[in-house]
Amino acid sequence: MINFKNLIVAASVLATTLAFAQTPQPHAAGQGIAKNRENAAKFELRAGNNRKGELNAAFNITVGGDDAPNRVHIELKRPNELNFNRERHSATLNGLAVLTVKNGDTFRRIEGRIEITVVDLVQPNRDSETDALNDREPRDRVIVKFQAISGDTTYSFEGLVTRGDVKIGAPIRDR
Repeated sequence: MINFKNLIVAASVLATTLAFAQTPQPHAAGQGIAKNRENAAKFELRAGNNRKGELNAAFNITVGGDDAPNRVHIELKRPNELNFNRERHSATLNGLAVLTVKNGDTFRRIEGRIEITVVDLVQPNRDSETDALNDREPRDRVIVKFQAISGDTTYSFEGLVTRGDVKIGAPIRDR
């Protein structure tokens, strides 16, 4: 005979498991061009936790163009932690990275730690590029801080997204 009490418990567990599996996982993504007074940088980011809670992330940024005498490229190699801040509409990702500096014909490769913060201030229906000429509208922001593992090399870049977009996905957990 079927025990209805066990059947109801099993159905409840199954419903809870399915609801959790279908819950959107927090994420941050973006790509485009970010600029400050001195430099322009091309960036690409995607970061989020999978259904098992494991962090999957990729990030790279290149400051300076291909023909620039000095160019910096940073690539995230091993993500460590991803945090969201609902009030600031931001996400912060950190981990191990490699910074490559091109100076003329020479390249220097430096391993270090990186912290990437992206801020999503552009409304979902707007694109940063659309409002590039309107200085009064808020802009998405990209902030990168790099610290060498050995030695005292540091590098930072902060810029406003002028082409492309940053999106912070729900649900966002507070820091």
